[in-house]
Amino acid sequence: MCIRDRANIGAFYTPTGLGSIVELGGFPCLLNSDGSPKKYTKGRKKAVFNGKEYLLEEAFHPDYSFIKAHIGDRHGNLRYRKISKSFNAVMAGASRVTIAEVDHIVDRLPPEKIHTPGIFVDRLYQCDYNSKKVERIKIDSNDEVVDTRKTLGTSVRDRISKRLAKEMESGMYVNLGIGIPSEIPPYIPPSVKVQFQVENGLIGVGPYPSPSDIDSDLINAAKETVTTLPGYSISDSAETFGMMRGKHLHMTILGGMQVSVKGDLANWYIPGKKATGMGGAMDLAASGAYVVVGMEHTSRGTPRILNTCTYPLTAKECVNRIVTEIAVLDVTDKGLVLIEKDPAVSLEKLKEMTPADYTVSKDLKDYRV
Repeated sequence: MCIRDRANIGAFYTPTGLGSIVELGGFPCLLNSDGSPKKYTKGRKKAVFNGKEYLLEEAFHPDYSFIKAHIGDRHGNLRYRKISKSFNAVMAGASRVTIAEVDHIVDRLPPEKIHTPGIFVDRLYQCDYNSKKVERIKIDSNDEVVDTRKTLGTSVRDRISKRLAKEMESGMYVNLGIGIPSEIPPYIPPSVKVQFQVENGLIGVGPYPSPSDIDSDLINAAKETVTTLPGYSISDSAETFGMMRGKHLHMTILGGMQVSVKGDLANWYIPGKKATGMGGAMDLAASGAYVVVGMEHTSRGTPRILNTCTYPLTAKECVNRIVTEIAVLDVTDKGLVLIEKDPAVSLEKLKEMTPADYTVSKDLKDYRV
């Protein structure tokens, strides 16, 4: 939406949001001082092109864009450092006034080093480069991942991440969502060559860094510190989302709150609780890639695999496979099929934890970890 406003394109059609609250409208978008809803979103217009449904997404028109760059010159030209290109490059020029905070100001950047031309920038402000902080520092010390913000996720999350890692095959381009999916890279064996893509622009995500290799401009979608693999590349978020929407990914792995028997996914909003937005999940779910959802089988005893989702949908009929800590189920034209099960969990117990209708594969295998 931002880059289209910058180019004076009033609207565009996208499959993102079909069947969700984005299409239907009614999501609080403006709150009163007491936190109660003051204004709700409107539904989107729908059209069909070549037999496929799309939603009309209008550009929005902000007054100011506050962006961050590494270097700016006297002409307003900007250069970003690593992952900081992200949405900064997209937002430049998308509003009436663009103000760029930069680490350094030089007289002139070499033309081939310029990421954003000065025509999109109105003001520069120089900051203290050393003041930049990392929100989530994760380090890999002696083959043990340490999260300096909190204790590493439970063994349940580790178990799911390890099983998700077995979905990978060499040569794949795979997007990792926030949460459990972002913890997969350390479990990929060296023999499997996969390029992980994250929505903030990095392709070639590696394991967590050692303490000496922490870089505030190398983070994943969950804002965790990461490293890169040979052949990595960095693009702005507009190009990154184009990779998703353009069906260039082989697989996307998302976290989930609920999944239905038809593959409907709910993973961004619990009614009655504050939500900041759906992030890139709706784009990923509508990407056309093979979608795998990694989530705990229940939430405090409440089932998550259901006949019908009770939370607002992220996307309809988008999930291909569900991986939990005790089971793997495929979404097929005939419904859910159980293909793997933890030997320690009986079929009767699993059914108690899974109210959704499903069949058991004739080739049922033990859960792989």
